[in-house]
Parts: sequence; structure tokens; C-alpha cells
Amino acid sequence: MRRKLKFILCMIVAIMLILGITVNANFKPGQALFSSLKTALNIQQKELKENETTGEDDEEVPILVPEITIGEITLKNDNLPEGTNQIVTIPVTTKDIPNDSKLGVKLIKDGIDVISEDYTVEGNTVTDNLSTIILNLGTNTTKGDYIVELSYEYLVGPDAIEVLKKQAQFTVDEIKIQEIIIEQKAISLEKYETTIITYRMVPDLFTDADLKFISDNEEVAIISEGGLITGVGKGETTVRISSLDGSVEASIPVTVLEPSIEIIEVTSEPEQVMQDEEGSFNVNIQALDFQNEKQLDVTIYKHQEDVTGLFNIEGNVVQGNEVNLVIKPNIGMATSGEYTISVTYDGNPIDSEDMEKQSATFKIYGKVPITGFDVEQEIIRMTVDEERQIITNITPEDAQNKKLIYRSDSPEIVGVDENGLVESLALGTAKITITSDEDATLEKVVEVRVMELIGTEEYNIDLENRVIKNIPENTTVEFLLQNLQIGSDNYRIENNSGETLTEAALVGTGSLLKINESEIFNIVVTGDTNGDGKISITDLSKLKLHLVKLELLENLSLIGADINQDGETTLTDLSRMKEYLVGM
Repeated sequence: MRRKLKFILCMIVAIMLILGITVNANFKPGQALFSSLKTALNIQQKELKENETTGEDDEEVPILVPEITIGEITLKNDNLPEGTNQIVTIPVTTKDIPNDSKLGVKLIKDGIDVISEDYTVEGNTVTDNLSTIILNLGTNTTKGDYIVELSYEYLVGPDAIEVLKKQAQFTVDEIKIQEIIIEQKAISLEKYETTIITYRMVPDLFTDADLKFISDNEEVAIISEGGLITGVGKGETTVRISSLDGSVEASIPVTVLEPSIEIIEVTSEPEQVMQDEEGSFNVNIQALDFQNEKQLDVTIYKHQEDVTGLFNIEGNVVQGNEVNLVIKPNIGMATSGEYTISVTYDGNPIDSEDMEKQSATFKIYGKVPITGFDVEQEIIRMTVDEERQIITNITPEDAQNKKLIYRSDSPEIVGVDENGLVESLALGTAKITITSDEDATLEKVVEVRVMELIGTEEYNIDLENRVIKNIPENTTVEFLLQNLQIGSDNYRIENNSGETLTEAALVGTGSLLKINESEIFNIVVTGDTNGDGKISITDLSKLKLHLVKLELLENLSLIGADINQDGETTLTDLSRMKEYLVGM
């Protein structure tokens, strides 16, 4: 039987040689059979020769059962070669596997075979039943559990091949950054300017949370997560991006410029630019520490209002530390007067202490300039939710620019529009300042008092019945008005015949206070029943006749006869009137 097996093996080898089949020294999966067969045949041929020489009898060949044992797997993630994330060392012992046999190696993660391009295999050749397999895991390696599967194919019969497989698990729980690469060579930026570093990490498996961003001098520049650099002050520094443990770092030099702006000169063509005529203003600006082609922001103000849209602005770009602005008024829009030009950068002053250097004035002239104006009322009285027009008179009448600027110091109480229309919003007092659009030195102030329709601390006002009571005798119109607060400038006092009373005239029971023509209040003088504004024997007689019911007092006269103000006309009131008349 043994001789027959030897004969069969010899025949297989002969057939392989005839067919040109050779065993490649570089092992690939699927070729383990041929390697094993070749080795086995060499052994068998040697034994045949020895047996033929010794004449030994045919003996039964023992059946070999290969075994693979995987030892403790170790991982390394420091000082790795380029393109490697992890080095995995797998110690292996074998049994009944011939020398120079190669073990198949496969890597599995999450039940899926890892593609062969993502790792390399070394040391999987068996020598004296030992092998130390080295896996170099590439940059696509991620954290997690892996399974390494070792395999060996061997002959178990004339036509049968057995595959031995052995698996072991290892965990990649730490992957280190191998390299940080900053794409720029150097960064230059201006104070308050920001820029972003372009960088990448090898392997490309990390986020900004895995990095530290450091500036060597935060008084020059600061760097925040994501590589955002902000210029803080003029100077040079270095910013760094490193791994959290500091083992890997990349750096880049940063230069921060501190631009400065100063308006050197403002000239005009012609010398006097007239309203509604062609002209231009040339503004020469020194702009130091700017990069060429940087654009400055130009704003033009008049009476603190942004009027930039009234002008066409050209040349606001830095070239060779200089800017030459050309400002042209839009005809029909820009009116005569003084304007302020303010030059900033990115909407901010370069240095708040140098704001004067960054601003200048220019003037458009009127053909007929305004010389003055006056207002018809310096005090306006209003009630809430009223509108009133401020009336002005401009000198000369043919002034080219008659525009006036109106501003309220308490817009929550009194509002005013560009045409001087006043709106009362709440009780209180506000001052409206009026200035000439052409000449800001021409100014007037109007005081607006927003009041209740009528009020007083001296008298008794019955708003429901529109009656003003408790007015003493011999009260003049002037004195009465001094003790009334009226929320209007349109009012007058009439007698009971409808005649307007002068300031020196006495008010009497039955006189009327008319406000805005529509609001009418009746006046009652205490003790005055006949309407002459005095207490006399006539009033006493009328009260006596009323009490004995010979001649009844009515309406306002009856209220006037109520001397003690208790709401009733009685003998007590008669006694009080007598006492008053005799001086008691």
C-alpha cells in the first residue's frame, strides 16, 4: 500500500512537470496545495530511495493533522512609516505544517473583508513551526474591532484538499495623527482682518477637536478652532497647529500690518462748486500699511445724516500707500451747504484716536445764499395725538436753498418730519431745533408743550359739564389765563354777548373760554350772579329773591351763588355774602 501511494505521488509530480506546472516561490492564496504537494513528494521520493537501499518492508505512513495557534496580538501606533496607521504583530505557532509554507492572511471588520490595498502582510512564512506575521494597516484604518483570519491548505487524500482556518480578534482603539500639513507658506493680514489657514491631517480621520491651535503672541494675532486667524496688533508671530499630545505640529509665520489713514488735502474744481452746476472735490489720502487694491469705505454726512447717495465717488482703492478720491455732486440732488467726508476701512475707523485725520469737510455754494429765518411761534401748546405745522419765514425770499432741518430732542413725546409737521405723542415738553440746510449756524428752537386740554391748580374744573368754578371776583382775563394750562395756542375768552375780552377786562359768571373753536368752557365767578365779575349788593339781592322763591337763579348764576361750594344754595351762602360785603 505504501509503495502504491509513493507511486501515485510520483506520477502526479511527473504529470505536473510534463504540463509545465511549477510552484512559484511567492505564495498566493490557492497555491498552498502545490507547495505542500511538492514538499510531500520530495519527502516521499527520498524515502523511496532509502527504502530501496535498505530493503525495508512497506510500512503505513502516519496521517498529519496541521494546527495553527495564534498568540497574543500586539499593536503599535508610534513612529510609524509613512502611509501606516497601525502595526499589528501576530505571533503564530504551527504543527505539522512544513517549512517555507505560507499562511493565508485575511482581515475582516464588521463582517466585511478589508480590501487588500488597505494593509500589507509580512512574515507569514512558517519556519520550524513558527511565524510572526506583521500587518501594516494603511491610512484608511479606523477605530474598532478587527478579526484576522489565518488559513492553510493541505492534502488529505489522492483527490481531497482540506483548508485549515484560525481566527483571532484585536481592537484598534487609538489612532494617532502622523502629520499636519499647512498649505500656505506664510500669512500676511491687516489689523482686525481675518483669514483661515488651509491645512490637512494625515491620516484624514480627525477633526478640529483633535487639534490645538496656538499663537506665540496673541497681542499680534490670535487663532481659533478651525484655523481662523485674526490680526490684533502690528508685528510678527508664529501660529501653530498640533495634536492634543503635542507629538505632531505644523507652524506658519504671520505678519500683521496696522494700516493708517490720513486725509492730506481736499481741493475742488472749480474753486467754488455751485449747487446744480458741474464740479468735483479731490481728496488726497495717505494710506500706510495697506495692501494694494484694498478698498476704503467713504461716507458723506450732512447735519449728521448719511447723504452719500447724493454723490458719485471714484478712486477709493489703495495704490502705493495713496488714495485719490474724486467726489462729484449729483446735480439736482446735492444742495448747498457744508458736508463731512469720513474714510474708514471695513466699516470701522482705523484708530478711534485718529478720527479727525480720517475726516474732512467740503462745501457746495448757493447762488443766492440764505441769510436767516424766523418762526411764527416759539412756544406751541398741543394735546396728545394732534398735528401742528411750524411756520417759518426765510430771508431772502429768493434764497436758492430754503431747506430747513428739524430735530426733536424728545421724539417719544413730539415727532417732527422733514417739513416741520409736528405730531404730539405723549404728555410732556420737547424742544425742536431748526437749522438751515445751507448754513448750520442759522438756528431756532421751538418749545412744544403737550398737555391735557385744560388744567389748573387754582380753580375747579368740571370737565363733564365744561364749567370752570371757584374763580374769585375781580379776576382779569390775563390773570385767569396765567392760572390755566391750556393744551392749545388757539383760544380766547368771550363775554355772554359773544365779544372777545381784552387781557385787562374782568371775567364774570357766564363768560366763555373757547379752545380751538370747538371746545367751550363756561366761567363761574364765586358770588357773581349778574355776570359783571364782582360781588355787589345786586348779587346779594338776587340771592335773597332766590331763597324766598320770588326770582329763581338758574344754571351758572345758581352755581355762582354757592359761596361755600357745598353744591347747594342756602341761607348759609346768603350770610357768607353779607359778611364778605361788610368786610368781615
